[in-house]
Amino acid sequence: AIKEDRAFMLYQFARYSRTIPGDAAQLGVWKGGSSKIIAQALVGTNKNLILFDTFEGLPVKENSFSDGRTEFRDTSLEDVQSFLRGERVTFEQGFFPKTASPYESSRFSFVYLDADLEESTRAGLEFFFPRLAVGGVIVCDDYGSHYWPGVKKSIDTFAKQQGVSIIRTTGNQCVLIKTNV
Repeated sequence: AIKEDRAFMLYQFARYSRTIPGDAAQLGVWKGGSSKIIAQALVGTNKNLILFDTFEGLPVKENSFSDGRTEFRDTSLEDVQSFLRGERVTFEQGFFPKTASPYESSRFSFVYLDADLEESTRAGLEFFFPRLAVGGVIVCDDYGSHYWPGVKKSIDTFAKQQGVSIIRTTGNQCVLIKTNV
């Protein structure tokens, strides 16, 4: 479940993106709670929300939890499709970035990265940032989380390479805004 402060920020940035050209995307969906928030923020626009996930949990070898917590396996594509029925969403099941190939020439205004893993976060930034419209936003979850230290590492490295400022928000979130072509 997404905490109230993070849900609020997610909704605000998705609303902000309504006037920016391009679709929306989310990498890391789990049960679809945050996807519902984003979809609701985009109601009344012609934007599609593309959801990338295995819908089978995280690869065990990359799971850094040591406290016995679940590995996000308590979900399925069918459950998430049922939960999001009626929303304007497209599902891409499988491992990212392989599932992103149909979107090579797409433009995005809003992206939510909640992939938990260092490699997946890096792949998300490398795929989406070049396709982000000027003014577009990438909201990243787990920035500074002690459960997923690789997320912060990959965001910090990417932001430094691209010369992009990292804006910290609440609850282990950060935002990257594309300010130029």
